[in-house]
Amino acid sequence: MKVLRHITVINKGINLMYKVFISSVLGFIAFAAFAKDNSVLCDFSKKASLSDWSAKSGTVMNRLPEKAEGRYVLSYQASKYYAGSKNQWPAIIYSVPEEKQDWSKYDILQVDCYLKTINPVLLGALFHDTDKKRFFQKNALSQGGQWITLSYKLQKANINLSKVKTVNFYVTRPGQDIKFYISNIRLISQTPQKLLMLEKAYRRIGKTAIANDIARSSAADASKADKWFKNLREAQAEKIREDNLKINPSAKFAVALAGACSKIFPKELPINGKAGKTYEISLARNEYEGFQVIALAPKYKELKDVELSVGKFTLQTNPRVILPKNFVQAFPIGFVKTRPPAYQTDYVGWYPDPILEHFKKVNVKANEAQPFWMRVKTSAKTIPGIYSGSITMKTANAGSIKIPVKIKVWNFTMPVKAKLKTATSSYNSSLLPSRNKVYDFLLERYRLNPFSIYSGSAYGKPTLLPVNTYKKRLKMGLNFIPMLYLKLPRQYIHKSTRGSKKKWAAMSPEQQKHYPEKGKKEVIAYLAKLVPEFKKAGIYDIAYCYGFDEAGPTEWPAIVDLCKTIKQKYPDLKIITTAYDPSYGTQSILGKVITGWIPHDNMYNPKLAAKARKNGKEVWWYSTRFWIDADQLWGIRSEMGEDGYKKGVDGFLYWTVTRWNDSNKKPITQAPYTNWNPMTFKGHNGGGSFFCAAPNKQILPTLRAEAIRDGIEDYEYLYILKQLSSKLSKNNPLKKQAEALLKAPVAKGAEQVLERRNKMGNLIEKVKAL
Repeated sequence: MKVLRHITVINKGINLMYKVFISSVLGFIAFAAFAKDNSVLCDFSKKASLSDWSAKSGTVMNRLPEKAEGRYVLSYQASKYYAGSKNQWPAIIYSVPEEKQDWSKYDILQVDCYLKTINPVLLGALFHDTDKKRFFQKNALSQGGQWITLSYKLQKANINLSKVKTVNFYVTRPGQDIKFYISNIRLISQTPQKLLMLEKAYRRIGKTAIANDIARSSAADASKADKWFKNLREAQAEKIREDNLKINPSAKFAVALAGACSKIFPKELPINGKAGKTYEISLARNEYEGFQVIALAPKYKELKDVELSVGKFTLQTNPRVILPKNFVQAFPIGFVKTRPPAYQTDYVGWYPDPILEHFKKVNVKANEAQPFWMRVKTSAKTIPGIYSGSITMKTANAGSIKIPVKIKVWNFTMPVKAKLKTATSSYNSSLLPSRNKVYDFLLERYRLNPFSIYSGSAYGKPTLLPVNTYKKRLKMGLNFIPMLYLKLPRQYIHKSTRGSKKKWAAMSPEQQKHYPEKGKKEVIAYLAKLVPEFKKAGIYDIAYCYGFDEAGPTEWPAIVDLCKTIKQKYPDLKIITTAYDPSYGTQSILGKVITGWIPHDNMYNPKLAAKARKNGKEVWWYSTRFWIDADQLWGIRSEMGEDGYKKGVDGFLYWTVTRWNDSNKKPITQAPYTNWNPMTFKGHNGGGSFFCAAPNKQILPTLRAEAIRDGIEDYEYLYILKQLSSKLSKNNPLKKQAEALLKAPVAKGAEQVLERRNKMGNLIEKVKAL
């Protein structure tokens, strides 16, 4: 993905530390419901409010109150930028009235936007104060045809928020004619939400006096909220140590437990785990599932050579049945040091991400938390039931702690071939093993169809793999094959991204209607070879041509030109695309030639997608995010799982999963604070990289990779439940329970996501037993 890869979508402007805290400690909270201390700056319903606005660099805006899309709006129109034109930064400028210049008690500036044009727009906001200090941010206006909210975090370190003079909303060198509306510009204080969250967190760990102080505090006292948040981690650590002493009175260190969807930071941020006597985990046959065990070092003593030892797990009803040793594994989780990204995040530092399968022991610094990943797996032949066993946290200088664990294996089996289709690429690196080993690893362990959606090269000659490369992986679950990448029209007229864009833009509209003849001939020649081979091998039904990566409207006529040529010879060939068409072909010239649509997840419209499916089309979605520092594990899992299923998504695409390139030329050799650079490309921590490298060409998964696979399996749970419940009688109480789960709002927060999965698993087992 070449455009949206660099577009930032801000999640309501909530700062990351509190997002981590909310989702992992308290579960999901609807922030807007608590945002009481807010201030509307402009609703554009009166002429006087429009007088505070001006336009520059060729921007056209309305001067009188205007209503559009159900609201009073300020309209923004700007022409496409051409070399030499004077609209490099077309803008609308808000001159803040003197009586509204004090923003010191607020954290976020929000604006509602309605995009009328097709391609996404990066809308920058440049803030000035009366002392001539300034800062700017950019947000993605990416969802056409509906109101969305953009949030800009007010950077108190960069300007004097008590004297805000102007806000300049601008687009840099627009690549298209642009039109959008803005409405309801307001200031948001996060302090009330923070106080509410903190009160609940302190009550949860038994700190009632502090919780009462928080409840009585002023909603405007941000400094107190920050202080209580800063002290929360230590209060949680104290609670974990107290509870450990009750469970293990002689223990010299503490242990906590956490689910698969929590991020456990070594220091500074809250510890999202709690002490417990036992841990219970459930999974189906032929599935993976994980949880975390946390070593909490004493306040003033480092733990040496900390490791998790896995004991024997036996079936309660028949002790002679034992889980194989490699079915329950433990590995330390490593930390990567993020760099300041292009998107908004308030915490830059050490994040948990790689699972260090090549390390057995790590040291844990005094007063720090060290998570270990417990990965449990089953096979299709695993006998269902409850298995009992234990894991032991061992140290070289502080003894050990044993934790009983129960593993429940549900009496149903996950199919090898997942219902959710996936598409991605694995970029080459000298740190990777052979391509065949990479393919098998991604498909067998992570349910990701591994073959390049770009045929190995978006520019230049494609790499066409032998048909047997695909065929032999059908038994591993392969459910999607990118037969051939169909290049953008401009990719045939120049060898580089920048050069092709310039050359294409210089062509006349008449020239842009035609796909390059050389390109058409090459595509037909490749297909003449590939199609018969795929049909003979029996894999044509899962083969697609992916193409026209994020193509804009200027390239649509040429795309139609190529696709008509293809369809004349191969009318049943499936063609899917991420081309920007918010109508999914229902209102564009692409509708008759494209088989499937893959909009960005932030542009996905469930109603239009359902309409397209009625026309026989597939509608997937794709992401360019899943970043280390701006995405929660439960959110990644939900997008792949429950959220995707309930929005009807047919498949998921991500441009690559191993983009190491120049950022990492050496494997991870240090633990737990690793030497891995998480910034896979400028301004983005972890984008396009869900795996890391160990020595000897070993591939290491990350917590995000585990969340992706877990989500694919959650999607399968919902599909299985739907199929099973459809066969039950109308009055069957299990059918009613299934329908309630299938219709329930998507679970939010780490705890709720796992609770929902367990409900589905238990219910599937009950229905299967009928």
